[in-house]
Amino acid sequence: MLDIACGTGVLTVRLADKNVHVTGIDINSEMIRVAKTKDYKIKPQFSVADMRNFDLGRTFRVTGCFYDAINHLTDEDSVIKAFECAFRHTEENGYYLFDVNTIKGLKNWEPFQSSRRDNFFVRQHGEFDPETRIGAYKVEAFVKRFDGEVDFIEEIITEKGYTDAFLRLEIARVGFKKILVKPFKSDETIATAERLLYICKK
Repeated sequence: MLDIACGTGVLTVRLADKNVHVTGIDINSEMIRVAKTKDYKIKPQFSVADMRNFDLGRTFRVTGCFYDAINHLTDEDSVIKAFECAFRHTEENGYYLFDVNTIKGLKNWEPFQSSRRDNFFVRQHGEFDPETRIGAYKVEAFVKRFDGEVDFIEEIITEKGYTDAFLRLEIARVGFKKILVKPFKSDETIATAERLLYICKK
């Protein structure tokens, strides 16, 4: 499997523990560095690469892009390029899976959130612009290290909501033949869901 936008290897660890041979790519070299330090039952291969423009020179039975990574692409051209790359790396009759926050899901994000544990405190605040369909959220974290010192981490998370119609059209346009769309929650429909899972067959 190809884990696109694998981050620090959260999903990669679980897949490797299930005896899945995984290749992970992410645009962030620091995340790839952390991913490489984890313990794996089957050691994955990792590369620093942009999901919109990469060539690993091979195809995979399954390609996947999870944890709403597609939403982090804030223009339609970038999403199309990501779909094209996924298509090129998916073998014939293979599958491409990805999940997204819907426009409704981004709109319903809490404008302010905070959480505290023994060794960290995190707060998040931001807003969603219904015109651009972009949510921008500032995340600040205070993390206590083993030596007792405290690190301060700050990041801006930006996500854009895309319509189901646009995503289906572009998935089909790049060449995927069958598309199944499922809400994450059983009591939701595609129209009412805050998160959707797309399963695409080449």
